[in-house]
Amino acid sequence: MWERVSENPVYSDLASRSAAFGLRLVDWIVPSTAEEYHARPRFQRYWFITQEEVDMVRMFVRHTVKDYRKWRKAYDAFDKERATMGVTGHAVYRSLAKPNEITVSHDFSSVGKAKTFARSARLKEVMKGGGVTSAPTIWFVKAV
Repeated sequence: MWERVSENPVYSDLASRSAAFGLRLVDWIVPSTAEEYHARPRFQRYWFITQEEVDMVRMFVRHTVKDYRKWRKAYDAFDKERATMGVTGHAVYRSLAKPNEITVSHDFSSVGKAKTFARSARLKEVMKGGGVTSAPTIWFVKAV
């Protein structure tokens, strides 16, 4: 049986102890007995992530391209420059039904950096040069 940390006095200071190392406990469920605790592999007992990961904002962009290969070459060439503009992670998704419909995700440390990137003239220039044929649909999400 697993229980919430907040309901077990044995774990009451777990959050403050993890914060001292710059970590935040995100899975507040722990084993209720010592046997269950030790039966789990060490890496599965608690899940910690950094505060930076908690604050991360993901921007999705969906648009249509004329030629995927040409677009991908332009996208990949923009990689180092994207990093200097605040992008900390990214992924590309291609529609199965419409192969020239592309969805891209970019991770940022703040919503301000994400919106600045989305408004940048340089991004628009790269998209145009890569053969984007539709207006992009852009949305922002944050893990909860």
